[in-house]
Amino acid sequence: MRILHTADWQLGRRFRQFPEDEAVVLAQARFQAVSRIHGIAEEIAAELTVVAGDVFDSHTLSDQELRRGMQLIAESPCPIVLLPGNHDADSPGGVWDRALRLHPCPSHVHVLRASQATQALMLFDQRLAIVAVPLAQRHAAPELGHVLRAQLAAQALRPECIKLGIAHGGVLGQLPESVPISNPIPRDLAETLGLDYLALGDWHGHLSIDARTAYAGTPEPDRFRNNASGKVLQVDLAPGQIPVVQSRHIAQFDWQTHSIVVHTSDSADSVMAELNQRMGYADVATTPSALRNLVLQLTLQGRIDYATQQALLLDLANLQAKVHLLDLETDALALQPTRVDLAQLQHAGYAETVAERLLLMLNESDQRTRAQANEALAILLSLGATA
Repeated sequence: MRILHTADWQLGRRFRQFPEDEAVVLAQARFQAVSRIHGIAEEIAAELTVVAGDVFDSHTLSDQELRRGMQLIAESPCPIVLLPGNHDADSPGGVWDRALRLHPCPSHVHVLRASQATQALMLFDQRLAIVAVPLAQRHAAPELGHVLRAQLAAQALRPECIKLGIAHGGVLGQLPESVPISNPIPRDLAETLGLDYLALGDWHGHLSIDARTAYAGTPEPDRFRNNASGKVLQVDLAPGQIPVVQSRHIAQFDWQTHSIVVHTSDSADSVMAELNQRMGYADVATTPSALRNLVLQLTLQGRIDYATQQALLLDLANLQAKVHLLDLETDALALQPTRVDLAQLQHAGYAETVAERLLLMLNESDQRTRAQANEALAILLSLGATA
């Protein structure tokens, strides 16, 4: 049996950290990703699509967003199973009660409701048993092993029945230490329960835990983290056999984060060349279509002379016009004026004295003081350049 494993759609997500026009496009891309998922399901002849939690981003979506999401789900070319996660927990009066009231499910759409999680969902004439624990609240911490074992025991499973588990949470000991885990999942859960595959959601990148357990990640990236997001998983299953898992890239937007240390010997051209290389674009002028889908976070630090700073800022302004979004951080990039820069201030002795004081302030321990001195020095040098 071939299934398509996906998770963390988070339809209706807001991107409030960005300007409104860019944020709206990123939000719409999450809905558009659902249609691309259906296209892949049809292309690979998947018998089932599994969404391992967080179909919706929150309980505060508008009726229009819920109707749109449910309509897109209903357009799946194959049966589709949806698990409530921590963002869309199946609480009374919550997002799933509203969504199903606004747009009842057709027969090929299966929402695993918390109130019905007492036994396995049997599909395809008993060929497939699906066990899962829908989250009824954001931080549920259910005893997964006990509940899933009870669901399996409630069915008289035939030897040729495929056993598929779905869970939403953090696998203990497998995620970065900085990631809080509120819904823990034992690492050996698939092996302990004898599952043929355990489809996970919550971690937003593709991550294989073992031969039978994997996170699919979110199909459309939503943060600056190099975690192999923007994928869905094609999974070929057979009873008692190791599944064959293939990842397929699906994202529209490419989120990248880069930090570059600038030296006073660098030119604007050399800094841009390093950035282009890191982004994977040898020549940004030849790839305008790819750049339009780039969401770039760039941190510049180090020291730079005034002329190079102005040339670099112009290059970055041109890049900003080509990408979808450029989040530029330059607080740690300090001005280091050249003798030529300072010579332009010699016509006014007081200005030269101020520049010297500002240069000393760039070495202060307080970050706010350094940032203010850097900004003031840039203004002062710009006045000298135009004098």
